Amino acid sequence: MGAGLPPLTTLRAFEAAARLNSFSRAAEDIHLTPSAISHQIKALEEYLGVRLFVRNGKRQVTLTREGAFLSQHVSAALTSMGEAADALRRGQRNRLTVSVLPSFAARWLMPRIGLFVDRHPGLDLTIRSTTAHADFLRDEVDLAIRFGTGQWPNLQAELFMHDALFPVCSPRLLRGKKARQISDLKDWAWLESDPEGWERWFAAADAALPRGKRRLDFGDASLALQAAIDGSGIALTRQSIAERELASGAVVRLFPAIAAASQYSYYFVWPAKATLTQNGVAFRDWLLAQIGPTDRGG
Repeated sequence: MGAGLPPLTTLRAFEAAARLNSFSRAAEDIHLTPSAISHQIKALEEYLGVRLFVRNGKRQVTLTREGAFLSQHVSAALTSMGEAADALRRGQRNRLTVSVLPSFAARWLMPRIGLFVDRHPGLDLTIRSTTAHADFLRDEVDLAIRFGTGQWPNLQAELFMHDALFPVCSPRLLRGKKARQISDLKDWAWLESDPEGWERWFAAADAALPRGKRRLDFGDASLALQAAIDGSGIALTRQSIAERELASGAVVRLFPAIAAASQYSYYFVWPAKATLTQNGVAFRDWLLAQIGPTDRGG
């Protein structure tokens, strides 16, 4: 053990108590008894010769000035050790776990993923489709693809792909009738997943947004597109979500000369203090090869 380093069991108990401001909750967090936590804290205080907590009643504790100083360094050290151990553990297995949005996974990634799997036959790939932000340590996620501004605390974000918004519908919906003017769009129900999408598209078209228009919010881009495929109305969709359906003719694009830049873009995301794994780098590079430099903004 290094010179001046207290027993690690006391530091683990101290970190939990400092984080939770309670010996009893710390005991639950690291599966010890409250008396064991109290004993470890007392041993650490005796070792350092300083008081680390002020007891506030039976359950609450508050860090002293010395305790706050120690907490800052212990928390950072334990986090660093945990990340290092996790990186080593992951490196021993040929695996990759990626977190993506359900709409992006279903409409853009899944039609392509077989190509990546064929190139890496020995890799165990897990795609986690969820709207929730990944907890990289708890969920053992190596890489995430997020749709947003690129600003997330404690995470490194690298631009993957821009996107564009435009209206589409099933050819059956038109029944031979063409939308010759933008005002003709009012004749059909509007399907959406982004409440501000239609406003952005009408602004790009330099046209007034109709008031009181019936709009069905699905909360998910893939669901809104599927409703358009089924003939339920006109969906304001993203290029990334609808490209396969446009190519197959399942939907047609209305006013193809007009598109609005999406408010958000796709980003590769991983912990700021972590190095992207070798498999993560391979997956990122493969995805970038699937798009053109224009889509990435390069």
